Amino acid sequence: MRRFQCCPNPSSSLAIPCRSTSPIVAGSEGVSNRYSAATFAVYSIGVAQLPFVGIVRDSVSSVILPRISFLQREGQAREIIILVANATRKLAAVFLPVYAFLMITGPQFLTVMFTKAYAASWPIFAINLTLLPLSLIEVDAVVRAHEKHRFFLLKLQIVLSVLMVFALWYGVSRFGLIGAISVVVLINFLLRVVLAVKFGRVLGAQLRDLLLFKDVAKVALASAAAGLLCLFVHSIALARVSSALVILLICFAVFSATYLGAILLLAVPTTDEREKLRRQLERLPQLIYPRRSVNSMP
Repeated sequence: MRRFQCCPNPSSSLAIPCRSTSPIVAGSEGVSNRYSAATFAVYSIGVAQLPFVGIVRDSVSSVILPRISFLQREGQAREIIILVANATRKLAAVFLPVYAFLMITGPQFLTVMFTKAYAASWPIFAINLTLLPLSLIEVDAVVRAHEKHRFFLLKLQIVLSVLMVFALWYGVSRFGLIGAISVVVLINFLLRVVLAVKFGRVLGAQLRDLLLFKDVAKVALASAAAGLLCLFVHSIALARVSSALVILLICFAVFSATYLGAILLLAVPTTDEREKLRRQLERLPQLIYPRRSVNSMP
């Protein structure tokens, strides 16, 4: 599980942490200095990040960064906004359903992954999951492409760092572990919102540009629909099934089928994306039964 990552720009001297993992590290240090090793272990599990989330996010960011840098040099701000909207759409298709699913099945997920000994980590994990939808505010690539605004980033980081020190002191002393993770989420929220507003102005974004994110709303609606049905099945499974793994698998099957059906019904995938999916499904038998596929060829 990754704990820290910076946002270096190879083409500049700017290297300011703007990933959600940076405040998590600060929060973990604040907890470790105040609580026992056993309590800190509970907190550590609660703030553990899903590896594939970082992989997806970093992959999208690394793909669009060169294009944004090129468009920035060419002065094509409108194209940057469209590119960011498309990237957000792709991230939403992964992050929002994962968020909805884990908010329902989180206790079983933690039990399967870390045993029942860390059941107390669930409230912390639930708050930490809020970082998933916050990650949809994809500004990292835009920030790295605009090197001339590095001093704004530096000042913002200094202000938020000072704010976090006092907020952690108050949150941990008043609300314990819940206070610590709540401060982490709040600082991430402030960081991303301020950067989004700042660079929205830099790019000349307008209210009508919100229409570019309409598919994100559709994905959220599909995730909510799948989540409601999954919640119903989850409540039944809890009363009749004792195995956390079995409950997790049942809920995953129900949620996945409902979510996929909902996004197709809402026409979220484009024609090109549908065609790519069809070709991948056609290749699936060849991947599962390579010899049979070869023998069946004329």
